[in-house]
Formats: sequence, C-alpha cells, structure tokens
Amino acid sequence: MYTSRTVDELPEYIAVSPITVACPRCHAEPGKVCEVLVGRGLEIVHIERIKVALAMDVSAKDRLARARIPSKPSE
Repeated sequence: MYTSRTVDELPEYIAVSPITVACPRCHAEPGKVCEVLVGRGLEIVHIERIKVALAMDVSAKDRLARARIPSKPSE
C-alpha cells in the first residue's frame, strides 16, 4: 500500500551530493562526473570532490544546530 508523505515528515536536512559541486581536482562542472571508464560504464567521482561535499554538509549541519540552541531566559 502506498502512503504519501506529509510536509511534517520531511527530513530536517538533505545531504549535499558530491555531483552537485565542481571538482577541485579535474574541474568537472556540477552535474557532470569526473571520469568515465570506457567500455565498463563506470562513472568516477574524485575523492577531493566528495570531501568538499562533506565539508559543506558539516558546515550546514553546524549552522542548523546553532540555530536551534534556545536562548537563555532573561532574568
């Protein structure tokens, strides 16, 4: 049985995909893979690109966590 998701069930954060950022190693544009092994159909994404996306994820999650810290009640 298919059930639709409501807005209340959406995730708080969606991770950054490495394919959506430019590759610092080979300069592949967002949306393009770094390399394709011809004959094998294997698409390669460089580790440097994955690290950039991971750093963006960590930064975004930190900003999200700081935004949720309740302020101290004034006395």
